[in-house]
Amino acid sequence: MDAFNNQGLFTPGSGQLDMLRKALALNKSLEVGQGAPWSGEGGFALIPQALQPTLAVATAKLKHIRFYKALPKPDNDVVSPFVEYTRQTEIGSDLDPFVSEGGVPQTDNSVFERLFARVKYAATRRSVTDIMAQATTLGGLTPSAMNAVEIETLNGLIYLLKQMDKSLFWADSDANPLAWDGIFKAVLDAAPENDFDLRGDMMTPEKIQDIAAVMTEEGRYAMPDNLWMPPTVRNDLGKLASQRLTYGLANDGSEIQVVPKAIDVGNDVPISFETDIFLKLPILRDETGAGDQIPATPAIASLTANDNADKFEFADDEQGTYWYKVVAFTSRGKSAASQAVSVDNTGHTRVDVTITPNSSLPAGSYFKVYRTALNAGETSKYYLIGQIAANGNQAVVFHDDNKIIAGTENAVMIEMQPEVIQFRHILPPVRLPLARVGLELPFMIVAFGMPIYELPTKIALIRNIGRVTG
Repeated sequence: MDAFNNQGLFTPGSGQLDMLRKALALNKSLEVGQGAPWSGEGGFALIPQALQPTLAVATAKLKHIRFYKALPKPDNDVVSPFVEYTRQTEIGSDLDPFVSEGGVPQTDNSVFERLFARVKYAATRRSVTDIMAQATTLGGLTPSAMNAVEIETLNGLIYLLKQMDKSLFWADSDANPLAWDGIFKAVLDAAPENDFDLRGDMMTPEKIQDIAAVMTEEGRYAMPDNLWMPPTVRNDLGKLASQRLTYGLANDGSEIQVVPKAIDVGNDVPISFETDIFLKLPILRDETGAGDQIPATPAIASLTANDNADKFEFADDEQGTYWYKVVAFTSRGKSAASQAVSVDNTGHTRVDVTITPNSSLPAGSYFKVYRTALNAGETSKYYLIGQIAANGNQAVVFHDDNKIIAGTENAVMIEMQPEVIQFRHILPPVRLPLARVGLELPFMIVAFGMPIYELPTKIALIRNIGRVTG
């Protein structure tokens, strides 16, 4: 909690931190009648009832937002929409240092790049009706301790930070120009040699040690100290007993936990295992449209196995039937998911997905492309495999070369230092009231800033990790 406050997440003197402390105690269900969840609208009870003084929280909480919280955040916040920074790429050429007695050494210099990052703007608009603001329908620690405005403020804050945390992994500014680049896009663009693709193999302690050794080599000079992964991957590592893994003690010190905490790879500092649930490959969970202006539902006009593709990624054991869906996104909403379309890919060929928007989309719109795992069937899970910018009312073609294997996991090995990666704020998350135009209290939760990848060569991507079986 205090760590959030120290990193500038809350405005001093605003009372947001005290509100947050109250909200984190909310842990019970709000039910009516015979235990059926309340699903009505507005602030009125469905039937005469005694409201419990606590509220169910079935969504993300602040404790789930881990990567954003862990990123170094310099004290000097941004004061311009652009941030310039210098990247040193060399301290000199690879020359022999020897000279003859009394000779003149060769002239050499360091190499620098001048780069910049653009501030991005994240926000969510919320409102609470006057009756909700005065009533205690939503519960709370006491009737006066947590009203609906405070609860919705907290929910808006958690929602915004959750979306920002997820975007730190998966955002793509080529598809959505309003977004920053997530760490996968940034490293694949700037340091593609740091992409370690396991192609469905398990991530073992030996593989971690091998990747860490590569990252410390000349040219990268990294000293990784964090390995970020979904909880499922860390649990799998716990099944692979190894002397290299470090395990923590139970609270009473009597038993060793089954979940590993770190790995010793021979560096001065062990690599700490960190988890973030939003590092898991996103799944299409809600297939309905949402937002102030819901775009028309797009369609997959065709799926074509392209025999002339330059690069083939579908290996022998990855050939078979795949199902696809697409969703259109604008700055004001998202569409419903398209109808599922399948393709039988029986060769080492990429799949060209032709997407039609069914209406003209505004500038900055884009599509997310989802696909099932191999031979999983139409009704199985659909995993995000890529994004592509829209082009008004024109069809666009997404090339699926199976760089992302649906159903696998991903991890990031990183030297968590501000000279490698940091997050800069021009405005930390705050609540901004809006003008009233009716019997409701509107407000926004906003945050302006961006991640800066100063040395992407010191970040390793470990992709397409398979699960431990047996």
